[in-house]
Order: sequence, then C-alpha cells, then structure tokens
Amino acid sequence: MKLSGDILGIPYDFRLKSLRQFRERWWNKDDERIIIPKAFGLGYDINLYQLRRQQPLLFNLFMAGLAAVVIIKLLGPADNEPNEEELDSQPENI
Repeated sequence: MKLSGDILGIPYDFRLKSLRQFRERWWNKDDERIIIPKAFGLGYDINLYQLRRQQPLLFNLFMAGLAAVVIIKLLGPADNEPNEEELDSQPENI
C-alpha cells in the first residue's frame, strides 16, 4: 500500500511527520494555495499564512471561532459533573 497519493481525487498522506513539518505545511509562505492536501491523513488542511494574507477577515473569524471553542472547552462543565437530568432523577433527602 502506498503511504501517499489520492483516492477518488482526494489526497491522503500517512507518512509520519515531525512537528516542524506540520508547522511548515500549515504556515507556508511559499505555497499560494489556501486549501492544501492534509499534512497527515485524508483530505485537506488550511494554509493559515495564506488565509491571513489573502483573506484577513476570514482568518480573523476562523481564529475567533477557534478561540471560542477553546474557551468554552476550558470553562465549560467537567465531563464528570452531573447534568440537570441526572440531578432531577436523584431522590431528595429530607
């Protein structure tokens, strides 16, 4: 099996990469494309450098959305806390 190529026109690459290679793919000044083949896996990635250079509004919206997801995840309820349904189903102590 080939480790890189395309399936029905969708690129894939399962070769192991270093963190530096991921960074170079996602922040690539030399590649004019915004949508690029994935650094690892099947499908496409975003070249954030070119997105920022060519579409600054979209870049800012993307980064704001990413920041919102991170903040919600950090400040949201822990996975082990009971939700409202679990609290309602517990018998009350008198």
